[in-house]
Amino acid sequence: MRRLKKTNKWLGLSDYGIPEKFDTYELGDYDFSSDLDFHEIAAVYIFTERDNYSSSNPSFEKEMYKHTLIYCGMTGNTNERFKEHFHKNEILGHKANRISLCFCKNEDDAKSLERSILETFSFPVNERGNESPKYPDVTQVWEEF
Repeated sequence: MRRLKKTNKWLGLSDYGIPEKFDTYELGDYDFSSDLDFHEIAAVYIFTERDNYSSSNPSFEKEMYKHTLIYCGMTGNTNERFKEHFHKNEILGHKANRISLCFCKNEDDAKSLERSILETFSFPVNERGNESPKYPDVTQVWEEF
């Protein structure tokens, strides 16, 4: 079981009608060969590539980074979902370097949130449920702190 480094930042999806916070973790050299330690709970997760450049936000006087959306999924048990993920090659091929998670009360809540996200954004690796998102041209979102 492997733990990832939490960044104390989250993905900013509230501008698009998704108010839930997605805690962001660095993937580092994670290669999907082991399970991740997220306490066996239901969650929605989003793999992203955080850009190397930042933009200053004058209202916070801190640097902010954009994340390119890669894949959105859900699980009823976070500890068992990521080892040998069926989209691992595509996720790594898109240079994912972050995973953001929103922990949910149960699997039904996770399914509902995942559906809302897939109806909002376009993800290049998702195969279904992502055919006509509300914001098809939004491929990047800001991280928040």
